[in-house]
Amino acid sequence: MSSTVSAVRRREHTTVRRHDLDGLRALAVVLVAVYHVWIGRVSGGVDVFLFLSGFFVGGGVVRSLLRDDFSVGAFLARTARRLLPALFVVLLAILVATALLAPVTVWAETARQTIASLFSVENWYLASAGREYGSAAAVNSPHQHLWSMSVQGQLFLALGFIGALAATIMRRGQMRRYRRTALQALTVVCLVSFAWATVGVASDAAWAYFDTFGRAWEFLLGTVVALIVDRRSARSAPPRRQLHPAVCTILAWSGVAAILVTGIVWDGGDTFPGPAALLPLGGAVLLVLFPSGRGNPARVLEWRPVAAAGTYAYAFYLWHWPVLIFVLRLRGGEEPGWLAGTGILVLSAVLAWLTGRLVERRFLPARSGGREQAGAGDEVDRPRPRRRPRPGRFVPALGAAAAIVLVLPMVWLTYVEISRAHLGTIAGDLVRYPGASVQVFPELFSWDSRDGQIPSLVLAAEDKSRAVTDGCNSVEEEVVVCSYGDTEAERVLAVVGGSHTEQWVDALSLLGEETGFRVMTIIKWSCELVHGREGVEFFDDACVDWSANALETLIEERPDAVFTTLTRPNNTAGPGREMVPLAYERAWARLADAGIVTVAIRDNPWTGSDPVGCLSDSSLAHEASCGVPRSDVLDDMAPETQADHESLLLRPLDLTDVICPDDWCAFAQGGRIVYRDDHHLTNSWALSTVPILRERMLPLLGW
Repeated sequence: MSSTVSAVRRREHTTVRRHDLDGLRALAVVLVAVYHVWIGRVSGGVDVFLFLSGFFVGGGVVRSLLRDDFSVGAFLARTARRLLPALFVVLLAILVATALLAPVTVWAETARQTIASLFSVENWYLASAGREYGSAAAVNSPHQHLWSMSVQGQLFLALGFIGALAATIMRRGQMRRYRRTALQALTVVCLVSFAWATVGVASDAAWAYFDTFGRAWEFLLGTVVALIVDRRSARSAPPRRQLHPAVCTILAWSGVAAILVTGIVWDGGDTFPGPAALLPLGGAVLLVLFPSGRGNPARVLEWRPVAAAGTYAYAFYLWHWPVLIFVLRLRGGEEPGWLAGTGILVLSAVLAWLTGRLVERRFLPARSGGREQAGAGDEVDRPRPRRRPRPGRFVPALGAAAAIVLVLPMVWLTYVEISRAHLGTIAGDLVRYPGASVQVFPELFSWDSRDGQIPSLVLAAEDKSRAVTDGCNSVEEEVVVCSYGDTEAERVLAVVGGSHTEQWVDALSLLGEETGFRVMTIIKWSCELVHGREGVEFFDDACVDWSANALETLIEERPDAVFTTLTRPNNTAGPGREMVPLAYERAWARLADAGIVTVAIRDNPWTGSDPVGCLSDSSLAHEASCGVPRSDVLDDMAPETQADHESLLLRPLDLTDVICPDDWCAFAQGGRIVYRDDHHLTNSWALSTVPILRERMLPLLGW
């Protein structure tokens, strides 16, 4: 009897390899790469990957549970052997390429995203940073595509521990009785996740795109389909055997068409993983359910070269995006044509083949049915191995690679934090680093180039006011209020607007501490203080709604004065490089009606270049060589408002002569880097304007 049971178990554990699904994986990854290189849209290929992972991995785990032989340790170790070696190699390559080809200013961000990718949280990192999944560009992170691997990693971990819990709760030997229950439970969870994704896309598409809970339904759909097609999941024959082969062929080709047109029909970056993702996933379901029939696309997909390419799909996916990003950087951001794009794909394919042969193969056990390839989360029941892998041959090498990929970023981030702490102690030193003050008070301040510059190039891009790290930024329409300066003072200056207003918070706070006023911040990035909906094409609806709430808050709080921006670049057909939008004036008029004075500072020049990049290539002794002519970015005089200043209680403040003395807007000044990107000032430079603000702003207010 025992030998009979063993034979049955061996037959159950052996399933026919679906080589056509290897080919489907190849089709999906080619679509992903082609759309990334030439089209700049979401193809739906990643969604098919998640579906196939659910089909193989999820289906394999459920079948193992139903056989009473699931082991969470073995499952996680097997998954790690398939996925981690290639991932470590690519992450290490990105670190090396960044060190060789990228400016030092992006090293810290690369380090953070390396760690996020290593611990399978890259999707949450991108979502929390407000990143939108867009087309490839030289400024994109080479890790961006690893969001999908992070989603899969989280789902694999959840699957393993849920499987262990289920195996513990359900009585051993009785698991087969739960077959229908398992299918029903998975279907319900899949539908709940689909509903979550639908709501998420409607409310915040950028966040929903990376949301693991919203993506789970794509994975679980594959698991549900795996149980449906498994002849052991139901006593009746699979649906495809009840259809005429010609019908199966038509349905399968319809599935191929659905996958191919997805990127044309939908902009997946704005609609996935919502209902729009049913198009590519529906196509994948048709290909899985109906592989029979003469002329069926399964015959093409299971063709040996196509199926073999599919076994390298995971490695190809890992390589293609960083190769594309670094090529774009080497080309100065120029989009690849057919020749360069083809070169990117070929190079990625070669790297994928080498990774599969030299790396992945060494960590996979030999199989009687041939070499086991590491697909994109591939986990299908196959014949038992002729020999079990020796953990001792696998763990040390994998551990060493993990240590290198983890330690290098950690060392760099530690250096960055030490530098940041040092910057905090010297940012107020106007003697060694006078910054803007050297222009206005040359008789009091001077700068020796041998003292260097602050912030360091490493920190320049992140040199922002503390209001950023304090979370004093509104996300949607709500108003977030923070207080700085002399928080006990009765006199209040409200700093209201977007990031171009926020960059002055620390300087105004320091001035408030010295002269006795409280700084109240009301900030929303990519927004300014406006009133009404006419002439606000620069801002989205959330900004307009937030601004209305901000005005109500200001009228209720009655600060002594409001500090905001006066101008913005003129993106209209009107004359001049700058403008004062009427929506700004309407907001100031509302404040004036409440008796509130407005101090409006002329916006700093938008350089349209890479200031930090220029400085990284220049000698400190020649900092003035990096900059833009004032006439290229600003008008000779600040534009006038349509209403008179007194009726608006408006007090214009102009520091253009400080930022752009002698008609030249230098990117470094008096030992301080002026810009952290193409149009935002560094906090270090803004702090150097405190003596100037004391001399110019306070008299405007009579303080």
